[in-house]
Amino acid sequence: MGAAKFLQITLIMSDAAKTVSLIYFIVSSLFTVQAQENNTPISYAENLIVVTTDGLRWQEVFQGADSALVQDIKPQKAQKQHLERFSNPNSYQRRRLLMPFLWTTFLKQGRIYGNRQYGNHANVTNNRHISYPGYSEMLCGYADDKHLITNAKKWNPNINVLEWINQQPGYEQAVAAVGSWELFPYILNEKRAGITVNGGFEAFAQPLTEAQQALNLALEKTERPWKNHIRPDSLTWAFAKNILEEQSPKVLFIGYGETDEYAHENDYAGYLNAAARFDTLLQELWTFIEKSPKYAGKTAILITTDHGRGSRNWSAHNIINPGSDEIWMAIAAPGLEAWGEVKKAGTIRQAQIAQTMAYLLGLNFTCDSHPVAPAIHELFYKPFPESSTPYPALSNTNITSPIKK
Repeated sequence: MGAAKFLQITLIMSDAAKTVSLIYFIVSSLFTVQAQENNTPISYAENLIVVTTDGLRWQEVFQGADSALVQDIKPQKAQKQHLERFSNPNSYQRRRLLMPFLWTTFLKQGRIYGNRQYGNHANVTNNRHISYPGYSEMLCGYADDKHLITNAKKWNPNINVLEWINQQPGYEQAVAAVGSWELFPYILNEKRAGITVNGGFEAFAQPLTEAQQALNLALEKTERPWKNHIRPDSLTWAFAKNILEEQSPKVLFIGYGETDEYAHENDYAGYLNAAARFDTLLQELWTFIEKSPKYAGKTAILITTDHGRGSRNWSAHNIINPGSDEIWMAIAAPGLEAWGEVKKAGTIRQAQIAQTMAYLLGLNFTCDSHPVAPAIHELFYKPFPESSTPYPALSNTNITSPIKK
């Protein structure tokens, strides 16, 4: 914009506040354009694994066990055990006691977003703050507040990034999903998507390998504390590992669920144990990747959750419980500079995850039936200048995509 044109606009806008706003917009835009011109995208991953755990609060992820909630654990013997296992006056030590893999190995090689104590926010944008709408927003890049308002078993009308990737050249039949919750086949609309989605107590289909027969038998015999609603996370990992071993997908979604189930029962001991198990399962996945010629050094890992929990009522999450929209995210990828815990102020949105998944593979997720939020731009370019506004490109839908030609 020329100086004369800028002066003309400024004179027309007599309101001082409008003038300041215009100047701020122009300066911010210049920083964004300059950053896009000067920065280089990261290298792309050949493979992508997305891992979620249902309703794990950012508070435990970044601060460890809540001492007040641990004090409420009954009986006294269980409280003592959890105090000995997870308690420490230092929050950095507490979170490491709860999730040692995340806060050692992953911290050194990736980025962890969502510690609101530093003004680093991650939020859902749907207005329900429950699981089905959350997973759909995450995987479709779009919060459908008109059609998705409950956790009912209904086929998702929205196109998700997994089915879209499965339709791209080189990815046909190389995308899979497995989850503890029985609703994942509906969320990903398995009957339309053309990808295999194994959810809940669904067994492997014929024909079966010997290992899959054993897993089906274990699934049949395992205890069902939540009936057919959700299977143990350890079995979900066993199914996911088998898929990695025998199918070698380029893209795999793994959804765990025990953290949310224990929280809804107001069982803080069970919730902490489930969070610690989740961390162990992450470590097992990481070890598998590191030992695999197909995946080692070629795989991006994105970890997140579908919703937060109420700040006043930790066991609940919905629109009337403040804090239920607060989530977190962790990511490691080839060529991505490891920042560890991200402490700069700014906000990322759950809807940005779908396009971020596509970008990690050098793809651009487009959909005619609904909008797709932009990717988390700073993951694909070197950091913006310190003098620029925090996350200047997050709300900009006209970002130049780092897409392979």
